[in-house]
Amino acid sequence: MKRAGFLFGLILAGSVYLVWANWAFLHPNDGPAAWVAIGAVAAVVAAIATIGLAVFALRGLRSLTIARDEIVHRAEREAKLCGIQRLEEIAKEIIPLNTKVLDSMARAKVKTFLQSQDVVEFEPDKQDLTAARAWWALLPTETGNLIIALLNRLEAWSVYFTKGVADPDTAFEPIAPLLRSWVGQYYAALLIFRSGSDKISGKFPNLVQLYLQWTARMDAQQLLRLHRDVAGQLEQAEARLAQSKLPGIIPNIGP
Repeated sequence: MKRAGFLFGLILAGSVYLVWANWAFLHPNDGPAAWVAIGAVAAVVAAIATIGLAVFALRGLRSLTIARDEIVHRAEREAKLCGIQRLEEIAKEIIPLNTKVLDSMARAKVKTFLQSQDVVEFEPDKQDLTAARAWWALLPTETGNLIIALLNRLEAWSVYFTKGVADPDTAFEPIAPLLRSWVGQYYAALLIFRSGSDKISGKFPNLVQLYLQWTARMDAQQLLRLHRDVAGQLEQAEARLAQSKLPGIIPNIGP
């Protein structure tokens, strides 16, 4: 701000000096000469004002660029911090709640819904809820309430990432496998609640959206690792093949 004021004062002083110098140089003696002098002085003042405005405009654009960069940097930093806080929430609150659910299911001798050959499918969801309802009916009321509480916590947790508040890269590596496992464990409950037939809970849109995004990302990473492994094995096989070639029947005879 002080620099801008100093620059403005310098331009103003220079303008006054140039106006005086112009008037002294032209030294009008009559009316037409005076108007010519006034026109020349006005042109000089306009040129100086234009230069001054251009300088201030450039300084303003530079300040806007710096401010924008600071805003972006601050937003990225806050998103990473929010992601770290979500990791702490998982460790301190959600994992213990999931442990309570599994302990309650173990006491009731109820196994998880999904078997090894089953696949989680959303959008479109499975329409046949017979097996899901049969599994839910096995649960004690306390266990069902714990599952609903856990899914609600996961839904609220997922909003931070689906709405861009938290940095997903901060939490993806440690949490994505856990999230995939939890959705599989309580897949029957999600199918029932998302069908709309039971109004005891919402449809968990953010949890399902984050699950689909992170599952697709994990699958892509796995395919990339497999591709690299196969490419490496192919190169090794080609090298062994080149080394194991048998000599030709007719030897090369040089001069």
